[in-house]
Amino acid sequence: MFPLGNLLARACHRPQGVSIFQAGGPMTFCVPRVRVILEPMALARVGSQRTAMESQTMRELFYPKSVVVVGVSTSPTNMARGIVFNLTECRFKGVIYQVGRSGGVFAGRRIYPSVLQVPDELDMAVILTPAPAVPGILEECGQRGIRWAIIESGGFREYGEVGRRIEEEILKVAAKWGIRFVGPNCIGIINMENGFSTPFPPIGRMVKKGDISVVTQSGGVGISVLHLLANEGLGLNKFVSVGNMLDIQTEQYLDFLIQDPGTKYIFLYLEGIRQGRSLMEVAMRSSKPIVAFKANIGRMGKRIASSHSASLSSDDRVVDAAFRQAGIIRVHDATTLGNDLKILRLPPMRGRNLAIMSRSGGHAVIAADACETSGLNLVEFPREFLEQIEAHFRASVIKLTNPLDLGDLFDMEVYAKIIDEILARPEVDGIVFLHTFHAALESQASRELFSRVIRLSQTHDKPVALYVSTE
Repeated sequence: MFPLGNLLARACHRPQGVSIFQAGGPMTFCVPRVRVILEPMALARVGSQRTAMESQTMRELFYPKSVVVVGVSTSPTNMARGIVFNLTECRFKGVIYQVGRSGGVFAGRRIYPSVLQVPDELDMAVILTPAPAVPGILEECGQRGIRWAIIESGGFREYGEVGRRIEEEILKVAAKWGIRFVGPNCIGIINMENGFSTPFPPIGRMVKKGDISVVTQSGGVGISVLHLLANEGLGLNKFVSVGNMLDIQTEQYLDFLIQDPGTKYIFLYLEGIRQGRSLMEVAMRSSKPIVAFKANIGRMGKRIASSHSASLSSDDRVVDAAFRQAGIIRVHDATTLGNDLKILRLPPMRGRNLAIMSRSGGHAVIAADACETSGLNLVEFPREFLEQIEAHFRASVIKLTNPLDLGDLFDMEVYAKIIDEILARPEVDGIVFLHTFHAALESQASRELFSRVIRLSQTHDKPVALYVSTE
């Protein structure tokens, strides 16, 4: 309930990179009572992993000028129509074409029976058809000169040997024509900068444009993350649902986002880590905060994950050690994720000295415990400074220390002055302010106080973590 001290410690003190790799050898991590060596896991098929992007760039994947959606029909239950809806609703800046074997018209656009019949040049194909049809569609894409595809169809290796053979056909066709692709078994890409939004669930303009980018190994979890961002008032920049990663791997998306000017914060949802060495090497090069949720850590989770995303799990102790050394912030629940993505926006703490302000003594005690557990120090204020604050109290019933128990002070203007004075002190690196208030009486005054706190944090270039509780 009160993770602020812990989150400040984790989010504002990014671990320094430690050399953990031996050239050409295995990656070694030390965890309590066990030494684990993680060998890079080679993918089963040639061509499924290409570290160099050859003559093409990942930017082409996120910034196509024209897209053809394959699998559209006039049926109201047709799922590919959701892709067209999202592209239209998000005001995609390129040209949209539709293909479906039955033809017809949808959303005022002609549905062409074949990719080969679309008259103009095409940069990107988004495919949502039954799995057996995908290799043939990809062949048509190759003939048309399309070099990028997003395969959202399901029913591949996650469903057994037949699906695995279809994947092999896809790889052969893609290699023949030099096609790079996302998926299969995914919900596609969102780029808020150009309106390129290809999920088949009709999400529209659910989330505002921002600077957080998401890479997810589960489409469903990805949608939940979008809901979280929207509910927390956080903005999205780019989103990719990776699916079965038959071609492009998680670390390649991560590498692109690290270099992407529009991305300042990165979230990874991982169910499996195939190329452990590569992923950690990329993460350690990042100057941007990376937050990750690693699932698929128990026997039941592993069984479910393999049935819906063909994911491979890893020893969770190794994952923990690797994340720490690579500077990846690991979260285990949505609440912590939301908090982390907010706290990362604060000015960084340059030391470990903290001040706590609270309108409740009990909240102050809990926050102090959290700070001590997180390895933060509570600054000892000079007695004369504390007496200046006590002069504003209505009754002399509370003797101040750090945490500052302001239970006898009800003036928001004085709160702002105290925060200003504390932030100005050179021995203080940050503040945790626990603000409990009565909504009927103090809502407007509290909003004004919050605005002032934001400005003070920016002025002093020090973080103020604000916990708010009201009825």
